[in-house]
Amino acid sequence: MTGVLFMRISRLARKASPQKGVEAGSQQNNKSMTKDYKPPALEKLPGHRIRRLQQIAVALFMEETQELNLTPVQYVALSTVHLHEGLDQRRLALHIGFDTSTVASMLNRLESRGLIERKSNPRDRRVRQLSLTAEGLRVLIQAGPGVLRAQERMLAPLGPGKRTQFMELMDILIGANDELARAPSIHTLRALSIGPCGPFGGQAA
Repeated sequence: MTGVLFMRISRLARKASPQKGVEAGSQQNNKSMTKDYKPPALEKLPGHRIRRLQQIAVALFMEETQELNLTPVQYVALSTVHLHEGLDQRRLALHIGFDTSTVASMLNRLESRGLIERKSNPRDRRVRQLSLTAEGLRVLIQAGPGVLRAQERMLAPLGPGKRTQFMELMDILIGANDELARAPSIHTLRALSIGPCGPFGGQAA
């Protein structure tokens, strides 16, 4: 009886051995693949280049407007409030393509500097309408030339024809993918029938 049991165990062991060998070989191959893996070249990734260009855009903006202590997003907010005086925080967020929490903290900073003011809507006391103060308008006007210089410096390597093409290609990419953004712009929301942008994005507000 003991001999029969021993033979059965031996047969099972022999059957299992090849499988263990396969598993060991597979693990070895996986280790080899992991060691030899090479990620995609960053310079060939559009997203990486877009991020680098965005960093350049912000750096040029900050350099050209440094005396105003203004971020690109703050400039866009001031500009939008000036063009659409009386809009509320939610609609401002839609216009500039930022989430409402980011816009709220940015408005707090602008209000503390005396650049904007919030007033209750006479028809709905829960809604605070935005408008520029005299100081806010002064800062916006003063920032204008520096903003234009930053754009000119960024596009300087391109000739007039390529500049137009570059802007057109960006419009295509943004228009086709805008709904995927964390905060789609008002234009996308209108197209999607959900409800109701600026030259910069992604940087600190």
